[in-house]
Amino acid sequence: RGVAVLLFLSAAGLFFEYLQGFVGRSPSWSDAAANMLGCAAGILWFQSRQQRKGALRPVLVLLGVALVAIASIEPSRVLLEHFRQWRSLPTVASFERARELQHWHPHHSRIRRTRDHATAGRWALRLDLFPSQWPGAALVPAGNWSEYATLRFDCWLAPWNSETPLSEQSLDLIVKIEDAAHDGEHSDRFHQRVALTAGRQQTISIPLAEVRAAPAH
Repeated sequence: RGVAVLLFLSAAGLFFEYLQGFVGRSPSWSDAAANMLGCAAGILWFQSRQQRKGALRPVLVLLGVALVAIASIEPSRVLLEHFRQWRSLPTVASFERARELQHWHPHHSRIRRTRDHATAGRWALRLDLFPSQWPGAALVPAGNWSEYATLRFDCWLAPWNSETPLSEQSLDLIVKIEDAAHDGEHSDRFHQRVALTAGRQQTISIPLAEVRAAPAH
């Protein structure tokens, strides 16, 4: 019966993980595996309660605890990276750790780390934009950086046409900053357009006083 329950719950977990791809979330094999391990741990605990005596009961309990510990490895790593990013303030993103990418959410784009054009440390973020209306990526910082004076980051736009002069290859970067205290509409957030020129390193500096004054509410 325990095996049958485990198979049913595992299949249900896989199905619901698959459905997440249709509601704006990202299906994850690691989450599905954690679901299965949690189900197995619960079944082992229930089975241990059926054992009145003998050595089997503590063995089942220990196996259940071990499965929960294994399932907790990935969430623990996520929490550790969250803590590390919080400790690294006022730097909101350095890309020196691969797990920093968990704070970024690509939209019609692909993100990855690269050693090219790094201006602080050894790593930078590479953002490949796919054809769409508003491709980009969003960063959710792990801490409150509103008390600092300036948001500053470096950009390098890769050339995409060898026959066109670099000075004629440009892209408008739109920087949007919003928080939970505002509704995110155009009139209720910070919104700035920055012109990038291909093949040239550019440092973008945004006074946070302008960010504070931007929302309408």
